[in-house]
Amino acid sequence: MSTETASPVPPSLSLQLAALQVEADAAAEKFVALATAAIKQSEPLVAFDVTTVGLARFPDHTRLLQKRVESMIRVGSIEPARQILEALRRKGENDEETLGFFGRVDKEVWWVNRDSPAAGRYLKLAFDAYQHAYRRTGGYWTGINAATLASCAGEQSTANALAAEVQATCKPLLARALDLRDRYYLQATLGEAALVQGDCGQAEDWYRQATESAGRNYGDIASTRRNARMLLRHRGLDLTLANNWLHIPRVIVFSGHMIDALDRPTPRFPAQWVDTVAAQIKSRLSAGGGVSYAFASAASGSDLLFLRAALQAGGDLHVVLPFGHEEFAKSSVEPAGEPWLRWFSELLSTGGRASERVRVTELSSKLSMNRTRDYEYANQILYGLARVRSLELATDLSAMAVWNQQPGDGAGGDGAVGKGVGGTGSAVSFWRSHGLEPEIIDLNGMAGSNDIVIPSQTTIQSAASAAAYDAAPPTQIAAMLFADAKGFSKLPDDQMLPFVEQYLGLLKQVIDQHNTQPLLLNTWGDGLYMVFESVSEAGEFALRLCDALESARQSKKLTLDLRLRIGLHAGPVYKCHNPATNRPDVMGTHVTRTARLEPVTPPGQVYASEAFAALAYAEHVEGFRCDYVGPTPLDKSYGTVRAYHVRRWRTAERDAG
Repeated sequence: MSTETASPVPPSLSLQLAALQVEADAAAEKFVALATAAIKQSEPLVAFDVTTVGLARFPDHTRLLQKRVESMIRVGSIEPARQILEALRRKGENDEETLGFFGRVDKEVWWVNRDSPAAGRYLKLAFDAYQHAYRRTGGYWTGINAATLASCAGEQSTANALAAEVQATCKPLLARALDLRDRYYLQATLGEAALVQGDCGQAEDWYRQATESAGRNYGDIASTRRNARMLLRHRGLDLTLANNWLHIPRVIVFSGHMIDALDRPTPRFPAQWVDTVAAQIKSRLSAGGGVSYAFASAASGSDLLFLRAALQAGGDLHVVLPFGHEEFAKSSVEPAGEPWLRWFSELLSTGGRASERVRVTELSSKLSMNRTRDYEYANQILYGLARVRSLELATDLSAMAVWNQQPGDGAGGDGAVGKGVGGTGSAVSFWRSHGLEPEIIDLNGMAGSNDIVIPSQTTIQSAASAAAYDAAPPTQIAAMLFADAKGFSKLPDDQMLPFVEQYLGLLKQVIDQHNTQPLLLNTWGDGLYMVFESVSEAGEFALRLCDALESARQSKKLTLDLRLRIGLHAGPVYKCHNPATNRPDVMGTHVTRTARLEPVTPPGQVYASEAFAALAYAEHVEGFRCDYVGPTPLDKSYGTVRAYHVRRWRTAERDAG
């Protein structure tokens, strides 16, 4: 087996942030530098976290506020970003960053609404803001954006003039620039100026130079490429030109079989195939043009081989574990022994040499009673997170599997052995159901050259394994909603009847009008607990309820001064019969997590966990969006989650009508 390890790298962004948090006299500029590094590495969520910590110490620091705005824009939180900019303008900030970002937020609104009748209004607002910033400061980045938007608006003579001015500014600066990032921005700007003027050959030359200077700063490349696509779209040219000129390697989501246990009755992935599988993974990564980000779990066998290969190929890793890493290691790594345990430790330890490029997400701190469902949940989260990253970078999303093309050993929550729930076959089926055809490294195809015969039928489980699956309680992945009315506890008794008639009556109306009935509905006082089959149903219901309450408030049908706050989460849950109530019930640690999120949700808003947001992207939900809020401490010291604000598409932007 190969034993090479990753080269030493600096501490991860998260570790650097943790160090700053305990550094009592850390200067504001350290937070600015770390947020800048996160943004250029296409980690806007990390940048948001950095500015959250920094602004707690330096609440009025202009550069920190600007970095917060930039991180929010990159994750789609447009209106909150605009509010920060308005506050900076009231303070008298008139530098290029502040003035230019006004153009950036309106450009985002225009691009989202580009096919609507109101698009022209926002295009003009964005152009005016960029041109104002350019004329006031002379900065080339606002100048080139003004030129690009003028071209998109059909004002080509203005666009050409601005582009020529920007070229005259940038070329002397490039001749003196030594820092690679400075060179990147200047080269990218010269490429865009050439494209504005219709010179695709010169644009390609400058863009390719910029990509070389950018290295792994894919966030920078993605931002430049989007402007190039705007110009190509306006000119009716092939949009894939931008992808070729400003290449970002693909994002890959992976699943694969574990290495065989010594007592496995029928071989599937025996140890003597490790080198062959590792070589095939490496070859597939190379043939596919490399990898920017790789998403996988970290079990012995295929997972760890893929993660190591992706890291060596230049990719950053996002590892998703269905439960805590210590318990995961015991169940999915330790049985295979060395070198798997050492490789697992090297990749996942916070002080490991690879830690700069590895993020680990544990979906639950505790084991459940049905691990196959936990693995299925992790597979879906992996796909959702990978899809989010590919959309952020506007690059290809690929899937890869090391698979014997059989259903696998897993069982469904109903105890039906052989369905392969949570295994590689299940992941492949899920990808295919959403239009993603994976590259398959076929373990069956290796049998002929290794004197090991793998039967075409489903692998036979041992009686003990089958009995264990049969004993697993019935579970399913569901979406949970918890809500309450802020201020209810202060209502006097004579307001209880209006509360029942107004709030609970309105809830009944929304339920009756909703297309899908919840799996479970329970209320107590102002508390509301609901369980849905899917994240799309839960998110849509939450937003409908908020809309109905706001409409009733504006029409004076609601007379009580109460605001609803809603928390959403999704995960494996146990369905059971509650003997105390003689009704169906749903229980599990993920129900508790949802209950802890709701109390920290701002009144009048809907918050969701990262898992909920990832599943929404995995299911290609179109009815709402999830905007990153930041790390949010849960109620009753239940830990911290990366919370998202759930809202309808385009309501984060100003009224487009």
